[in-house]
Amino acid sequence: MRARPGFLLFVLLLYSASALVQWAMWRWLGRVAPDWVARHRRWCLALLVALFLLPLTRELSAFEPKLFRWPVLSAIGTIWHITTWMSMAAIGIAHAVLRLVRLARRRMVVGSVADDERNIEAPASPDRRMALERIGGALAFTASGAVLGWGSVHGRYQWTVEEIPIRLARLPKALDGFTIVQISDLHVGTFVAERELAMGLGLIDRLRPDLIVITGDIVDADPAFIPLAAARLGALRAREGIVCIPGNHDYYTGASRVLDGMRRAGIDVLLNRGKVVAPGDGGFALLGVDDLWVSDARRGHGPDLALAQSMVDGDLATILLAHQPRFAEIAAKAGIDLQLSGHTHGGQINPGIRPIDLFYRYVAGRYQVGSMQLYVNRGFGTAGPPTRVMAPPEITKIVLVAG
Repeated sequence: MRARPGFLLFVLLLYSASALVQWAMWRWLGRVAPDWVARHRRWCLALLVALFLLPLTRELSAFEPKLFRWPVLSAIGTIWHITTWMSMAAIGIAHAVLRLVRLARRRMVVGSVADDERNIEAPASPDRRMALERIGGALAFTASGAVLGWGSVHGRYQWTVEEIPIRLARLPKALDGFTIVQISDLHVGTFVAERELAMGLGLIDRLRPDLIVITGDIVDADPAFIPLAAARLGALRAREGIVCIPGNHDYYTGASRVLDGMRRAGIDVLLNRGKVVAPGDGGFALLGVDDLWVSDARRGHGPDLALAQSMVDGDLATILLAHQPRFAEIAAKAGIDLQLSGHTHGGQINPGIRPIDLFYRYVAGRYQVGSMQLYVNRGFGTAGPPTRVMAPPEITKIVLVAG
């Protein structure tokens, strides 16, 4: 499927911003280590350009997936970009703070000495200042690399089970305590393969869920991983079965192939569909919509909540599966009781702050959107760099409460 102009514009802006950060780093290197940069200018520039372009090699996997490890190279490049952003941000903040401290000290000296006896401190030696800046910069790059390295080696494997009680006013008493296990954003591929699936999905067997829901981004980008994803997910067990919806990455992979693989594995695909779960106990309506990333209605794509709602009794408690949390604004107006989403990965890399909050209103956990409840799962796998920092992968156990 062709990429949307808005997505291409986002990628262009992201790379433009990263190019500015790389340029700022090069200028900083030239200032704090001019002799070293002058001696190694050519190979250093070549290395920086190669690292800057490495994330683009992900696209080459579509042409030579077996010959080269393009996703691995892309991941290295992405980690480099993030390391540079984090390091330059730390260097910039430290530089600004030091300038403010020096300015404050000078003002204090001037204010405490008579006009005719002013003896303002001499500025620190340029050599000493450059040495301190070099040391600080090295520490910033080392710390950033170490944090991302920890997230790659350990952070992305620290699955947590979040048990969340959610009260639904229209839920029948007979279904009080009904458990739904939600998994999202598995991104099955180079960095989430047999080992990772066995480790993470093994936790679900212990939860003994009544229903399992998968809220999109099942396969990362490579259709060769569809059989693995289907086999591992189809082997899960729940009394009321397993259902799934697509996410944007499933469309990058080929949504029809991904969803056909899920159907063959016995997983019910709710693509703008609705059904009643546990009708013998009074039941609740479970709906699923297509991803917001796809919007060509002429080809039958894009979310159609009204169509899904038309397939169930409107008086039932209603749970909606929608990959992107921002669909909540639409769902709340349509009278949905609970929306389950993913997509954001909880920010995935949160080095003391959560940068994704600048772009997303709903990132992780529970929200109230009008009269509707929204729960956003942090995701099972990783997208882009195979690392997680202060955003552990999540399996959600939702316990429904009647009344």
